[in-house]
Formats: sequence, C-alpha cells, structure tokens
Amino acid sequence: MKKWQFNQSTINDAIEAGNRFLLDKSLSKKQRREITTDIRRFQAFLNGDFELTKTTKELQGNQLKNNILKSMKKHSK
Repeated sequence: MKKWQFNQSTINDAIEAGNRFLLDKSLSKKQRREITTDIRRFQAFLNGDFELTKTTKELQGNQLKNNILKSMKKHSK
C-alpha cells in the first residue's frame, strides 16, 4: 500500500460487516440509514470517488410543510 492509499481489503471487510449488521432485525431506522450510508461511502471510495459533500437532508411531514409554507410566504411578499 502506498502512502496515501486506502487498504481495499479493509474497506471490503467494512462493507461486508455493514451488510451483516443490516441482517439484524432489531436495528432502528436511524441505525439502518447510518449503516447504509457508510456502505455507500465505502463503495464510492473503492470506485475512486472521495467527495464527501453529497449530503441530503430528509424532512418529515410537518417539517416539509412548514418549509414550503415559509417559502410561499417569503415569495408572496
């Protein structure tokens, strides 16, 4: 392994471990989402994509409604 390279076998092991964790039915939705995000990130690393700024914010019902109403109110003024 060169100085600034990831150990690919370690990343593959992390992906496999994440997939094993996802088989556990007692995980919460949040834990599943975090593990899935980690697996995707590690797969991106293996593909040479090291960009970590791909974030999305998930809004739930009332949050989404409130954001839309605030935006509509702002645009109407």
